[in-house]
This record gives sequence, structure tokens and C-alpha cells, in this order.
Amino acid sequence: ELTRVIREEEERNHLPIIIVSARTSNNDRLAGIDAGAEVYLGKPFIPDELLLRIRKLLEQREILEKAYREEIRKADQQAQNELTQGLKNHEKVFIEKIDAFIHDNITECTLNAGMLADCMAMSITTLNRRISGITGVNTTNYIRLKRLTRAKFLLKNTEMSMGEIQAVCGFDSPSYFSRTFKGEFGVTPSEYRKS
Repeated sequence: ELTRVIREEEERNHLPIIIVSARTSNNDRLAGIDAGAEVYLGKPFIPDELLLRIRKLLEQREILEKAYREEIRKADQQAQNELTQGLKNHEKVFIEKIDAFIHDNITECTLNAGMLADCMAMSITTLNRRISGITGVNTTNYIRLKRLTRAKFLLKNTEMSMGEIQAVCGFDSPSYFSRTFKGEFGVTPSEYRKS
């Protein structure tokens, strides 16, 4: 029951689950796996087997992360190319530097205009003026748009769960992610993925 509940929650459905139980019948094992557990170990269990299973699960996650990182890099590059088309060289260099900082810190929910201004060694007002002059939006909205653009690409081109996409795009809650995505694109992330 708990496994099913976790699998239905967008915030936690990406977590690996290992069930260790005294219920060891084949039906119990199958029910646990059917509910969404990656591993079902019967008691008494062998501690070394548990550690091995954990290590293998983590290795699989690492392989997936590498694949997702490549997809994320493609998403960011595509967005970068679209944005910098037609810009003057000095504007392009400026935006590339901004985007590099955002890309390196995008998973941080705390990423904001102040951090970006510090990185660029300018005041928030000056940074807002420059970004707004090039993109038409202020720094805060530019960061949010970069997060949403990445999320849109990942929803379309990967099988990542909503929780994983939310995390790699730096949104601190599913409701905020869904609300801002709908505000920008007119549909929720789930609706966008289905379409």
C-alpha cells in the first residue's frame, strides 16, 4: 500500500524502493514488485545482498543521470541558439555568460537575480537593464523562462518523471512548477506531455 502511494505522488515517485519483509510467498513478492518496488527481499535477508542491490540501483540511476544530462545539455543548447540568433556579438557573449551561470546553478531553487548580478559583477539594476534590453524581460523572468524552457524540452524528449524534471529545473514544489508552466505555455506539464 505504501509503495503504491509513493508511486502515485509526483514529488516522490522517482525514489527507488526496496521492500524487506517477512512475507516471502511468491504472491507477496509479485505484489510488492507490481506496486512499484525495484527490489523485494525476504527476511531473514543477507546484508551483503541488500548492499549489493543498493549499489546496483545507484549505478543504474547514475547511468540514467548521464543520459538525462546529455538531454538537458541539448535542451539548453537549443534554447541558447534560438535566443542568440540575430544578436550583436557583444550581446551574444553577454547572454552566453549569463546562460552558462544559469545552467551551472539551475537546479538550485535559490538561484536569483542577486546571485547572477554578483557573478556578473554588476548591480541588479544594471543587470536588469542589460538583460531586458536584449531579451525584453527582467532578470527574474529570464531565469524562470530558462527553467521552463528546459522543462518543456525534457517533457517532450525524455521519459523523466515530473518530480525529476521539477528537480533538475530548480522548482521547489510541484504546484509552483505546474502553475508557472501553465502560466507560460497555457497547459500544465502533464497536459503538455500528453499532447
